[in-house]
Amino acid sequence: MVLIRMNKIIPTFLILISFLYISLFSSFEFAHADNNKDDSVTLTGNLICLYPESDSGNVKPVISTKPCSKEIKHLHFFLEIKKGAEKLYAVEGSQEAINRLENIPKRKNIQLKGKVSGNQRAWILTVD
Repeated sequence: MVLIRMNKIIPTFLILISFLYISLFSSFEFAHADNNKDDSVTLTGNLICLYPESDSGNVKPVISTKPCSKEIKHLHFFLEIKKGAEKLYAVEGSQEAINRLENIPKRKNIQLKGKVSGNQRAWILTVD
């Protein structure tokens, strides 16, 4: 008698948990989509190229005075200039967006548009 009841309760419980999980997950996705309609920001600052130095195993940060598209593959960071609240962003984006970024001749006091994500420990700027 106890086994029959448990056999009915367990599947019902699993279905209920599955339904709850799906409803929470889908409501989170819809809420997240509503919040990200157009959350692009424009930041002013300096574009920094981070070149690897293979002989020493270090990296070399450079604010270039020319486009960097012809240089070796490297990472980009953006230092936002705001009085008293400078922030350093890792820059990411599609290959097309990064190519456009690498062809910008001016690197100091420029404006970049994108979406900001992260927290107080690490910021990411996804360029458009």
